[in-house]
Amino acid sequence: VDELMGYGPGEFPRTLEGWANLLHPEDRERMMAAVERQLKGKVPYDIEYRIRAKDGNSRYWWSRGAALRNAAGQPYCWIGTVTDITERKRAEGALRKTRRLLAEVERIGNVGGWEIDLAKHDLEWTEEVYRIYEVDMTYQPTVGKGSEFYTPASRPIIERAVERAIEHAEPFDLELEIITARGNLRSVH
Repeated sequence: VDELMGYGPGEFPRTLEGWANLLHPEDRERMMAAVERQLKGKVPYDIEYRIRAKDGNSRYWWSRGAALRNAAGQPYCWIGTVTDITERKRAEGALRKTRRLLAEVERIGNVGGWEIDLAKHDLEWTEEVYRIYEVDMTYQPTVGKGSEFYTPASRPIIERAVERAIEHAEPFDLELEIITARGNLRSVH
């Protein structure tokens, strides 16, 4: 723990109070409640939180632990693990930011995207495709249900194009018509 936090040997607080003072203010109450539940004999804790390193920066930790108890049920020792997950949390934040940006760009450009899982034949849509097709976000698209939105004239064209893309890795660039879930006729590219 000392090295994870930039402290020299023995510098990191060894008391619950000293350690609690390093917790991020927004995480302190939640973390201390988990510790308190454990001390009262409840389930071991398994929690993510932020803690201040020696340089003043917060680090994200994932901690799991439990109090060992004597025959009378009193805690006499605390054991646990600490994993520094700071880089994972930064990557998750960057991914959330990128997803928000992509969703906004899709909305502004009225452009959606979809993907077919060839092993399962599952179909996945981006949020904008749900808006274009005028379906609720709880709608579960499938390849079969997705093709049903195309007009009778467009349906065989898209089905054939997707089939050739799967079988021969042949790209396609089409302008077709769909009928949305609300009955509106739309041209899609």
